[in-house]
Amino acid sequence: MDYRKSYFSKTEYNYRLGVFSENLREISELRETYGDMFGVNEFADMTKEEKEKMFGLKPQGHDGASDRDDKVKSKPYPRRKRELPDTRDWTNEAQWPVKNQGSCGSCWTFSAIGSITGNCGIHRNKWYDLAEQDLVDCARKEVGYFECSGCGGGWMSWGIQYVIDKEGAVLTNNYPYKATDGTCLNKPKTDRFCAPKDIVNLPPGSYEDLVQALDDGPVAVGVNASPWHSYQPSGDESVLPAASCPSQMSGINHGVVAVGWGTDVKSGKDYWLLKNSWGPRWGLSGYIKIERSKDGNNDKNACGILQLNSVPVFTSFN
Repeated sequence: MDYRKSYFSKTEYNYRLGVFSENLREISELRETYGDMFGVNEFADMTKEEKEKMFGLKPQGHDGASDRDDKVKSKPYPRRKRELPDTRDWTNEAQWPVKNQGSCGSCWTFSAIGSITGNCGIHRNKWYDLAEQDLVDCARKEVGYFECSGCGGGWMSWGIQYVIDKEGAVLTNNYPYKATDGTCLNKPKTDRFCAPKDIVNLPPGSYEDLVQALDDGPVAVGVNASPWHSYQPSGDESVLPAASCPSQMSGINHGVVAVGWGTDVKSGKDYWLLKNSWGPRWGLSGYIKIERSKDGNNDKNACGILQLNSVPVFTSFN
């Protein structure tokens, strides 16, 4: 694939070539260890520091409970008696494009808005392109939203809570994404749509709570995405193994949207399907499959996916 990279000078070109060479060495090591789900993509000429700017989730150094400080503490997802399907894929019903956060650490806003967009569409049959920039500019710690600092990072749960507090999210057409911090526009309620009724923060480490919630609609999830920049499947291997990204809470650094689960037909591996915010050219057209363990073992569920999950609630539980 042609990524149409251009550089301002020969010096810049040579510098990026050196960065690319180092990244290529790391990609080769990842492929040798884990398989051909790793490869060259548009991030291959970026430094480690540049790539880390795209990680904006804030639980590093927190235990996910006492330090989380959410208005709504972790609680079990209300469970209904039902037989869960072998496969769930909300992308088949969803009318929401893969977006690109750019070099801004705003993944938490894309995770929050993505989960709200998907659930609003599924449960209310109303599909809107909702604005992440509203959260970047307005859902900030200075006005009571715990450790949320726009491009400096934040929490998906507080992004969802902001939309609840404001009684809806703004349309992207009325608040375009700029991938930088800006002045809050304080859009009125009349410009807002898709307000969740509530938020449920799932208990850390609970497979059953995540799969029950995900059976009802997309979930905002936190992950350790440290090796993800090189995720670019080119063969039969597409499920990222648990061994490639640890499950500890301290390593979680990125917010995405869980949109399903299943079993890969080529490898036979069980997976979670996640929607990222790095554009449609990354990964599987903007999505990634990561290893899923049906026995609920934290260490066998890739990238800490069971640790930090929030659900915008649009339905009543019976």
